[in-house]
Amino acid sequence: MNRMRISAVLVSALVGLASQAVHAKSSSELQRECATDASALDRFACLSFISGVLAGYDLGVTRGALFFLPEKYDSKVQKAIIRVNTKLGICVPADVTNGQIVQIVTKFLDDRPDQLHRLASVNVTNAVQGVFPCAVTPNSAAPTTPAP
Repeated sequence: MNRMRISAVLVSALVGLASQAVHAKSSSELQRECATDASALDRFACLSFISGVLAGYDLGVTRGALFFLPEKYDSKVQKAIIRVNTKLGICVPADVTNGQIVQIVTKFLDDRPDQLHRLASVNVTNAVQGVFPCAVTPNSAAPTTPAP
């Protein structure tokens, strides 16, 4: 009987911890963490969150369709998928710093107080995509970073 009570208490505690761990960050939270007067820990949380969103976006959207595309599809299908990914894609130039990305996201949030209720990941994606969309040249199959 004691084991059952202990198990119930442990399960309840774990469920409580798990529900707190799964938390979708709001844009207003991210804006506070990215503020220039925020603590070093908050600034680290800001950069870590933005980096994670962009890494996940890159793996999930821009590379995902091509990774799962069977080789038997013809080039028309491949080009159509690339066009879709390019319209959704983000192509950050290699020389852009993490600090610049944080500034881009912070400016986006500061300029759009009506968007602060949205998920931070949505606004991070929109901010960076607005500045660094992918471009496809007519004869290329893959998205490229637009020329400055």
